[in-house]
Parts: sequence; structure tokens; C-alpha cells
Amino acid sequence: MTAPTPVQSSERPGFGTQRVAHVSSPALPGEVHVWRVPLECAPREIGHLNGLLNTGERERASRFVFPRDRDHFIAARGRLRLLLGQYLRADPAALDFRYGHAGKPQLEGSDFPFSVSHSAGLALIALGGPGRLGVDVERIRPRRNPDSFRHVLAPAEEAAIDALAPELRERAFFACWTRKEAYLKGRGDGLGFGLDRFEVSVRPDSPAKLLRVPGDPDETLRWELHSLDFEPEYAAALAIEGHGCVLLCFDWGIDQKGAAV
Repeated sequence: MTAPTPVQSSERPGFGTQRVAHVSSPALPGEVHVWRVPLECAPREIGHLNGLLNTGERERASRFVFPRDRDHFIAARGRLRLLLGQYLRADPAALDFRYGHAGKPQLEGSDFPFSVSHSAGLALIALGGPGRLGVDVERIRPRRNPDSFRHVLAPAEEAAIDALAPELRERAFFACWTRKEAYLKGRGDGLGFGLDRFEVSVRPDSPAKLLRVPGDPDETLRWELHSLDFEPEYAAALAIEGHGCVLLCFDWGIDQKGAAV
């Protein structure tokens, strides 16, 4: 499987256009790889990816009301399996998953870190690193109530958003939201943990940081947060348990046989 487009590791990593030959080995312990994966697929490709899923995944796919949502789920899970199969030198269809209390998938028989998130036809898949991972992506969209973040975020985050110019608040909300979601996914906790129980930085033009977790002052030292900039209509963030990792980002392509290139 050849892989286009690794890009720089930086304070604000994104996805570029320079191609490389291939990813020939799994991510090293000091590396985290993030793949940008499109979910719009031809029917033939959906059929191929559906064939990689297990019975439980197919049952989940069948419960979607709208065919497009079903196909996006199949594409995300199928391409996750293809990537994990390559990195682990395993048959993608033979991989088994177990699920944490908040539904985070993990591999049976392996502690290889990975995380996946998708929104509006696009998925991000993060793999590798020294510890747990969480990734989140959201399409930036106008909210019916611009003040809907109140009483959801931490008070300091609300104040930081209020202090911004009105035209910056929408993007700041989604930057804050994805950073918080990425951290919760990394921990393996769902929204039930409480979005207002911890604080992250909110300005989209400033480094992503975990600022405060009440009751656990060392938690901010355990995790790195990164903003992922790749398209102006999306906000995305990555949480890494550990420090000093090289972050490489890749774009997914498909050849005529349905293999990742």
C-alpha cells in the first residue's frame, strides 16, 4: 500500500500535497500517523469494504436510515481495517475489536494505539505513538443558537470565546470542542465525563493545550494536544498520551483494485 502525502511535524500540523513512495513499516513508538480518509466511495468499493467487516459491524451498518450514512460507516470501518492490517501485518478481515465503557474500539490481542473520527464525508484515523490516542473532526457549520456553548464548556472557556470578536467565535467553539473530544476519546471516556470538568485552549490560531483537569494536576503533563489544519470548513484535533512524538499526516488514495495508495 503506497501512501501519499506526509507533511511536517509542527505546532499546527496539516495535510500537504508532496507524495512519497510508501509506508513500508508500522509507525515507530516515537511517531503518530494521522490519515485523512474520504468516505465517498463508488458502490463497487463499498461492496469490497463491506466484505471486510464482521457480523456486528454489518448489523450496525444496516441500522442506518439513510444509505449515505450507512456507506460512510462502511467506508470508515473498512478503511480503518485496511490501515490496521497494513501496520500490523495482519488480515484486515480477521481483526477483532473490543469496546470500552464509552464505546472506544481497541484491538483484541494488541495494545497498538489508534483512534478514528468522521464528520460530513471525511474521516481521520490516528495510529501509533507511545500511549493512548484520541482524534476528533467536526465540520464547521452555523449553529441555530450561537450561545449554545454556554453551560456545556468550562466557564473559563466560555469567557475566552466571549472575549473574541463575534466573527471568530464560531471557529473558536469548534476548535475548543474538537480538542475536548479528542482528549476524552484518548482517555476512553464519553461526553458523560463532563465537558465542563476540564479546560483546553480555545483560540484556533494558538497552540492546542490541555490547561486544567481539576483533581489531577499532573494530567496536563501527560497529554499533548495538536490542532490539525487541512480544510477551512473543518476543525480537528489530536490528543497524544506522551510527549515529543513526530507527527506525520497522510492522504488516502484509491487505485482501481480498491487498495490504498
